[in-house]
Amino acid sequence: MNSKLTSIPTDLPSSLTKLQLDSNPISTVPKLPPTLTFLSMANTTITNWENMDFSNLTYLDISSTPLKTINNVTFSSKLTSLNLTNLKLESWVMTQDTFNVVNRISIPIGVDVPNVTLDLNESTCQDTTRRYVLSSLCSAKFRTCNICIQQGPSKTTKAIPAIIGATAGSVVVIGILVWVVVRRRNRRRRDVESPNKSYTTLSDSRDLDMKDLAIYRIDKKDLHLEDFLGSGAFANVWRGSFQGEYVAVKALHDHRVALEQVQAFVDEIALLGKFDSPCVVRLIGAAWTRPANLKCIMEFMDCGDLRDYLVHQSSQDFPWSAKMQHIYNIIEGLVYLHSLNIIHRDIKSRNILLDSTKGTKLTDFGISKEDIQATMTVGVGTFRWMAPEVIQSQYYTTAADVYSFGVVLSEFSTHHLPYEDLTNPSNGQPLGDTTIIVKVVAGQLQPTFAGDCPEKILDLAQKCMALDPNDRPNATQVARTVLTLLERHSAPGYLC
Repeated sequence: MNSKLTSIPTDLPSSLTKLQLDSNPISTVPKLPPTLTFLSMANTTITNWENMDFSNLTYLDISSTPLKTINNVTFSSKLTSLNLTNLKLESWVMTQDTFNVVNRISIPIGVDVPNVTLDLNESTCQDTTRRYVLSSLCSAKFRTCNICIQQGPSKTTKAIPAIIGATAGSVVVIGILVWVVVRRRNRRRRDVESPNKSYTTLSDSRDLDMKDLAIYRIDKKDLHLEDFLGSGAFANVWRGSFQGEYVAVKALHDHRVALEQVQAFVDEIALLGKFDSPCVVRLIGAAWTRPANLKCIMEFMDCGDLRDYLVHQSSQDFPWSAKMQHIYNIIEGLVYLHSLNIIHRDIKSRNILLDSTKGTKLTDFGISKEDIQATMTVGVGTFRWMAPEVIQSQYYTTAADVYSFGVVLSEFSTHHLPYEDLTNPSNGQPLGDTTIIVKVVAGQLQPTFAGDCPEKILDLAQKCMALDPNDRPNATQVARTVLTLLERHSAPGYLC
């Protein structure tokens, strides 16, 4: 109502739920009852708003006011309507929870917030995944975003230029290349055997808890490293031999050997040792002479990972009749994990391994120590398979794995990486990572499926990738659907 109030009474009822003060010349706002669910202060003269708890608000209108700054005003997911029309804000400092709410609600056209600061806690600032995602989302919505300003600039490493004389003979160049390859290969082997981090002395590693690995420990002398298979953001993988059989050997990068990473690796091995499923890669054992050179020894899968397999196979060579058994093994692996209340958190084609006789299995249970920026330095970011709630670092359940499974179905369909075919209409360039993140979180983007994708597979994938986790089927329900399709279309045996 309009009663020409110049100030808000300080003795408002503590149980007040609705307050409408439109068109009153009110310039300051006292602490309001946190019970408010409806607040309208349009056309007032407020210029500054800070230290307010509006966790119960569902409606807020502060349009057409001279408001310049907002600081420490808390909203929750209960807020469904936010009117900021005709504002000329200069700065807005908000927490991550408040940003998630504001990001979900459409900001009216014409509202310009030139300077937004996300006031994040220390753990979030140290988590590069969450920091990267929040920065991407915030930058997409507001002109300028400041993230973790208290942390100072990150350290960068100067690149070391490599100069090769243009007049060098081709034989010399080839010799140098061979020397570099051999040197790197030998250095990888030395790094796996003898990481040179000083923390690994006995006094520095007392905080490590490795007792759960005792029952899996094998004699290091029986393990032999042979071929280097690949490198991820945090670990190298080798093909090796143990007691006359091929095995896969995983070891942390030398430069990643810090106390936290080793403990996470220990926990990953201990978790893997508890699994007993034909759809999950089997742990053979663990070997170490000191914590820094800990190795995880797993069964060897002779066809490599699904991503590489799809790249080297055409749709004709790998038809849906052959794909169905692989798809069924993947979802059965998730059924098994979810029955143990375990969320994989990193279901993607690189973490699905194939074997000519053992079938298809899930691997890599160490996502807790991975982050988006790190994985992007060695390939395509994990976020392309992440559920929207995981990208935003919100609470998530086993439904997150189901979403990722839906994305993997798109890879079975196209044989391409998720979103690889999408381009920016303004310049024809591939969609940037930030654009993909923002659109996935908003529910505006899903990976492409080929035109010949079976209708039931496409329908299943879309259900798995529902924006709301509650709308997704659980792994058991998905498995039933896949089993029906498997019985209709599957070819016998495993193909690699």
